[in-house]
Amino acid sequence: MKKSEITFIRLMSLALIMVINAAVLLFFVGEHTFQNILNRMNSNVYDGGTLDTSIYNYYFYAGFGSIYKIIFPITILLLVTAAVCVYKKVSMASRLSIAANISAFITGALLLFARITESSKGVHILINSFYMNKSDIGNIQTVQLMSSRLPDPTLPRLQAILLLWCYQY
Repeated sequence: MKKSEITFIRLMSLALIMVINAAVLLFFVGEHTFQNILNRMNSNVYDGGTLDTSIYNYYFYAGFGSIYKIIFPITILLLVTAAVCVYKKVSMASRLSIAANISAFITGALLLFARITESSKGVHILINSFYMNKSDIGNIQTVQLMSSRLPDPTLPRLQAILLLWCYQY
C-alpha cells in the first residue's frame, strides 16, 4: 500500500470514530439525562423520604444538569464538525479533532463523576451550597437515581478508548 492510501484509511477511520462517538452520546446518553431525572422527581416517580431529601437531591441533579447543558452541545458540535473537517481534509482538522475528543472525554467524565458521587454527602453539600446557604443545609439523605439511566460506566471507558486510539494517528 502506498503512503497516501494508508493516510486516507487513517483519516477515514478517525472521522468514523468521531461519528460513532457523537452517535453514542446522542442516542445512548442523550441531551436530557439530568433533566429526565428532575422531571421524574417533580412528578413523584421517585420516592423521597422527606422534603429535605427531595430538595437536596433535586439541587444535586440540577447542578450537574446545568453544567451538562453547556458541555453536551459543544461536544456534539465539535465532534460532527471535526468529522466533516477530517473527511474534507481541512488544514486545521487535527486540532479540531483533538479538541472534539477532549470535549467528549470531559462529557463522559462528568457523567461518570455524577454517577459515582450521587451517594456522597460531601458533594451534595458542595453543590447545594451554590443554591442555598450552608447553614440551611440539614441532614442529607442521598438517593441514587442515575443507576437506572446509566447501567454502568461504559460510556467514559468507550470514549477513553476512542480518544487514545485517535491520538495514535
